[in-house]
Amino acid sequence: MLLTVDLERLDVRPGDWVLDAGCGEGRHCFGCLERGARVVGLDLDFASLRLPSQRLRQRAAELGSVGEMNQGNAFHLPYRDACFDRVICSEVMEHVHDYRAAARELARVTRPGGRIVGPSRRTVPGRAPGGLRPGPRGTRPQLVRGTRLR
Repeated sequence: MLLTVDLERLDVRPGDWVLDAGCGEGRHCFGCLERGARVVGLDLDFASLRLPSQRLRQRAAELGSVGEMNQGNAFHLPYRDACFDRVICSEVMEHVHDYRAAARELARVTRPGGRIVGPSRRTVPGRAPGGLRPGPRGTRPQLVRGTRLR
């Protein structure tokens, strides 16, 4: 399975709550789950979630963890503030019409000191690129220009 995010470098740890925004068929969800994380996948395309959602729940049950997928979009995430340790948004931002609004929403659901990984400058030409990294303890993640986790 090809991952576009380096989960080692993202520092996904056992017990972390991870959101994969734009999860598609869940490749990063399954990768994080195997690392011991509790995983929530989100995608706009409901049909693409049907089969992987069942498989993710089943594998999570085998591991004694949490694995679920929901339909939704990056502009209105159906989660409370500061509830995820890690947020993945791979191969999504190049398709949104308001990059900054989507990035703000991803930051909203990330815990203080959490990490967000998104596209590099190469995937979103002319936009404020990169991943988001943790700011000082107790602050929201900050946009880091040119960050690539691959």
